[in-house]
Amino acid sequence: MSNINLTASKETGYLVERGESKLLEYVLMYALIAIAFVLGVKVYVGEFKYETGPTEKTLFIVLFVLVLLLTALSLYQIKLTKKLIFIGYTHTKEEARKALRNLAKEQRWKINYDNQEYFKAFTKSGVVAGKEITIIYATNGVYTNVRLEYGLRGRFPFTFGKRETLELLKKRI
Repeated sequence: MSNINLTASKETGYLVERGESKLLEYVLMYALIAIAFVLGVKVYVGEFKYETGPTEKTLFIVLFVLVLLLTALSLYQIKLTKKLIFIGYTHTKEEARKALRNLAKEQRWKINYDNQEYFKAFTKSGVVAGKEITIIYATNGVYTNVRLEYGLRGRFPFTFGKRETLELLKKRI
């Protein structure tokens, strides 16, 4: 059974997964919110064990605002990492599936799912983490999503090498 809600994904234009763990998926964002909360309490209460002067209070306020901005940026990036990009084609779905399998073999992608509805593969990368490539088949094209795979530390809300992978898919499918 698929963990991707194909109908909702095609309708919304964003990858919708069933039963995804928000805790693992957004661990970085939760950490930023926790830091912002601690800094906010520190500024509001003023002190835990020592008295703070105006310089320390200003520093904490600036850090609090920066962490809130970084949290907002992370939320935006998380939404962007789930965006589906449509790649149209003029041939049949079976020809597209065959081209995709050949590309996966050439690029040494580890195929996780490959059926009539969608394709999911993982790449290995030495930089931060490997990429997760999801392709949902449609009648006249495919919806593609490329994002970093997640592990024990969650998923980074930024994708490195997404453009290159999408260009490769556009050329080959």
